[in-house]
Amino acid sequence: MALGGNALVFEDEIFEEVKDQDILSMEKERGLIFKVVQFLIKNHLPFSAADDLLKFVRQIAQNTEKSILQRAHISATTAALITRRCIGSTLKEQIFEDL
Repeated sequence: MALGGNALVFEDEIFEEVKDQDILSMEKERGLIFKVVQFLIKNHLPFSAADDLLKFVRQIAQNTEKSILQRAHISATTAALITRRCIGSTLKEQIFEDL
């Protein structure tokens, strides 16, 4: 199918726009990857945790409202209490059931 001269110019403009969006998207993705690596380094985490960390970030971003993410906070004390009282007791029960 032959296109007139104006249609080709229009297609070129669309292609350039898509190309620009792809480049911008790739730059944003690269920035995200750098932030993940920076987080690993800053928190002395193994590089082997990178893929799981990114999967976790995706899950949180998809399943949590932005306002909740902005409002939420947790301290080391709270994390320790949750581990001991909630997660720890559940794991303890599972271990006793397995015995």
